[in-house]
Amino acid sequence: KGDADRVAYFEDLKVAVMVQVKKHHEKTDDWSVEQIIRYKENHQNDDYNVQLWVISNANDFEEDAKQKAFVNNVRLINGNDFARMILEVGLKHFE
Repeated sequence: KGDADRVAYFEDLKVAVMVQVKKHHEKTDDWSVEQIIRYKENHQNDDYNVQLWVISNANDFEEDAKQKAFVNNVRLINGNDFARMILEVGLKHFE
């Protein structure tokens, strides 16, 4: 069946971002990647360019997760990368 913790639709762009979020220590395994892939398979969004993301507060992803993500075009975002993304977006508002 799969799972997505959040789905963001950008109507004007016809883009949907499906996100699986994990609170893990050290490394995140391939189950999170499998969940978001299954979610997409069970939720048709033919009018949208669908992007799949897995965000984890862990430092890294296990090799099997990286391989599965590569094959299925899933973007993996670790805790450090996510924090950097938030800071970059947040700081732009103060310029």
